[in-house]
Amino acid sequence: MSRQGRAFSVLLVVLASGCGETVEEQDASDPRLVITADWLSGTLTLLDHDALVAGASAETALVDTVDLSAYAPGPLELELTPDGALAVVTVSPGFFGGGVGGSLVGSPEVPEGGRLLVVDIASRKVVAELETEHTPMGIAISPDGRTAWTANYGDAETGRTLSQIDLASMTVVANTEVGGRPEQVTLNEDGSRGALNLASDNAIRLFDTSSGAVADPMTTASDPSDLAFVPGTGRIAVAASQGLKVQIFDVATGEMTAEVATSGAFPYGVTHIPGTTRVLVTGGIADANLFDIDVMTGELVKKTPLEGGAYPLVAAVNQEGSHAFVPHPIDGMLSVFDIAGDGLRTIQVTAGDGPMYAVVQPAR
Repeated sequence: MSRQGRAFSVLLVVLASGCGETVEEQDASDPRLVITADWLSGTLTLLDHDALVAGASAETALVDTVDLSAYAPGPLELELTPDGALAVVTVSPGFFGGGVGGSLVGSPEVPEGGRLLVVDIASRKVVAELETEHTPMGIAISPDGRTAWTANYGDAETGRTLSQIDLASMTVVANTEVGGRPEQVTLNEDGSRGALNLASDNAIRLFDTSSGAVADPMTTASDPSDLAFVPGTGRIAVAASQGLKVQIFDVATGEMTAEVATSGAFPYGVTHIPGTTRVLVTGGIADANLFDIDVMTGELVKKTPLEGGAYPLVAAVNQEGSHAFVPHPIDGMLSVFDIAGDGLRTIQVTAGDGPMYAVVQPAR
């Protein structure tokens, strides 16, 4: 439970979970959370969103932590169901395994292997452990909260699959061959179509979430990484990490409409800013930056240097589109960026290995 000893008023049974666990419904008075996946520290850190926005330190904003140290190498990424009640978490080395990938985060010795966890946020408990065809990395969850998809990057053995998970029964219902080294997966606004990158194939692929059919590859610049649909534009933005650019494609035709250079920084995380035609892109190796890009004009709106170090995988944007939260795994820091006001501050979240990924609960 949280440090404040909050009471949770309603207990719900997880139907067909097969593990007899219960899920606690959050009381309306519980704070809205920013949650970080503290990869090699083996924890999830739960922070008060409103306190962070108001300028609180991490110590003041801290609500609780979830101990996942039993799951090596640790929680790499996570996504929340639309109600904010469950977190789907990938335990994985991702591309940080081995000497080259490990150099991005201080050259640690990263264990291979991993799995998928489902964590109930209110009770702070793991309610399911799942095995995908290859070790998972990126996650997307359908707007109705019933289905999760994972891009299975693998580890020493090349990952080549996309997994579909039924969140009611907590089971993997399909593993689909998609190509070499899928890292990230995303869904469009209504959840009818998905997209994933193929890092070793220099391509992205779209797929139909109802039929599972996967379209032919769309060629990108070197090392495509994270990607995001931009609602109302018919566009998808893709970070080509080693290509040092962000490319924008027309979803219907597959044609590239624009590309934006990232000033020598390796771009990675791509997140749509709600209510706009823009995306925030994380980038950097020795340092970290945010690139604000308009996908309709194909222009760089703004570049913001961040105080925390590299290698940031994501800028977690709240649903209001007002603030972004960028984790810095090397130095244990979290940047809090006021998107409209252009304000920026960076706070210390962990003393050791830092946060690798972050998500924001929806407003209640």
